[in-house]
Amino acid sequence: MEHFTDVQYYPSTYIANSKHPRQFWYHEPADIPDAVWAQTDVLQTMFICPDSRAQAPNLKFIQGMSAGLEHFIDAPYFKEVLDSGNDVTVCSASGIHSTKIAEYILMQTLSMYMRLPFLLSHAEKQSWNRTAYVPAGQLAGTTELRGKTMGIIGYGCIGRETARLAKAFGMEITVATSSGKRTPGHGFVIEGTGDQDGVLPRAWFNTSDPDALKRFMEEVDVLVLACPLTQVTRHIVSAESIRHLKASAIVINIARGGLIDHQALMQALEEERIGAACLDVTDPEPLPDGHPLWTAKNCFVTPHVAGATEYYAERCVELLDVNIQKWKSGEKVLNPVNLSKGY
Repeated sequence: MEHFTDVQYYPSTYIANSKHPRQFWYHEPADIPDAVWAQTDVLQTMFICPDSRAQAPNLKFIQGMSAGLEHFIDAPYFKEVLDSGNDVTVCSASGIHSTKIAEYILMQTLSMYMRLPFLLSHAEKQSWNRTAYVPAGQLAGTTELRGKTMGIIGYGCIGRETARLAKAFGMEITVATSSGKRTPGHGFVIEGTGDQDGVLPRAWFNTSDPDALKRFMEEVDVLVLACPLTQVTRHIVSAESIRHLKASAIVINIARGGLIDHQALMQALEEERIGAACLDVTDPEPLPDGHPLWTAKNCFVTPHVAGATEYYAERCVELLDVNIQKWKSGEKVLNPVNLSKGY
């Protein structure tokens, strides 16, 4: 890139079931020489950071490659940054996979409403059993998205693009955010996507207000988790909040596994107090073989792949290019991370 006199690439190494203390999804970090750290002033990374400020004294700009960075901003390096004046600019990659993740959410919603797992199970048996889907003497085998309410917790790039797609299917949109107020979009936005003016939701709720969150939960048919994992949002889907969901509600989590109390979720699924759960993220992650979530009733787990778009690397580089230009010229960068808040 034209901004740099030298660019060095250090890929991680995938080791199945790695026990490396700094592995991430079984990817072990590359061994970056101290001489390289010492001269680095810009770092683009998925999960690797210096051990200390002394190791990378010239580092001033870090561009993350994921929407959430809580998986590595708890590292000692970032505590040192905070304690020494917070003079390192850190940005997330929020927005680069909003299209792909929104498509995943609609795929799972359509799959549940069309009872696709049921249909596939009969196809595998080579069984033409139409009455198992449409009972004899009836015309209806499933329900429609039109007129249903999709409630989205978190209204960043992913939430806004999900709302746009869901609205095209005739769904109503409600949103729960940390402010509970209509706000414009910001950050990296793929052209033609999202809801920048925040006009699609018919109602906004405050996640910090228990009564507001209760009303929000009571209305939704499809609950989408698209918010950061913070002290406020951890286990926002709990035994208490699940009690307010409809028995037919579908829970879709594409954000972070810690947003859900999985024990409470599995119990609700087993007792048919909610309809289904589609989880692209879990806690722990990777989800171990034999974990009860794999076999929980009406629970569908995918291995954190919702955002794996073919344009991932291309958009990461595009975002870095834009942000370096802004940073060098003193403009406000896209997707700045507040290290104190964690997002």
